[in-house]
Amino acid sequence: MTTFPKPTRADKPAFVTHRDGSEVCSDTPSGWVEYGKRLDQMIERQGHRCAICRLVRKLCFGHERSRGGGKRDDRIFHEDGKTWMNAALCYDCNGRQGSKRYHWIDNNREFVPAERGADGK
Repeated sequence: MTTFPKPTRADKPAFVTHRDGSEVCSDTPSGWVEYGKRLDQMIERQGHRCAICRLVRKLCFGHERSRGGGKRDDRIFHEDGKTWMNAALCYDCNGRQGSKRYHWIDNNREFVPAERGADGK
C-alpha cells in the first residue's frame, strides 16, 4: 500500500480562488508574502495615503466588504482588471470602517461607504 505524506503549510498555494471569483491569501509564509505584495501595490497606487482620510500614515489592508475573516476577498482589482477593489487604510480608518461596505467611485479616486444593497448583496 502506497502512503502519501500529509501536506504541510508550505505545500499550500499562496492564495485560493473560490467559485465566486474571490481570492483569499492563505495562512502560510507564501500567503503572507502575497498579502504583503498586494498591500504594497495598493499603497503605491494610492500615493502612500489612506484611501479614506487621505493622510500619509502607516497603512493596512482594508477590504471593501468585511464579511468575516474566512469570507474576505483579497483581490485588488475587480474582474475587469481596471476598477480598484479594496484599499490601503490607516489603522484608525480601518477600525472606523468596521463591517460597513466601501467601494471606489469616480474613476478610483474616492473610497466611500456603499449604499445598502447597491451591489445586490
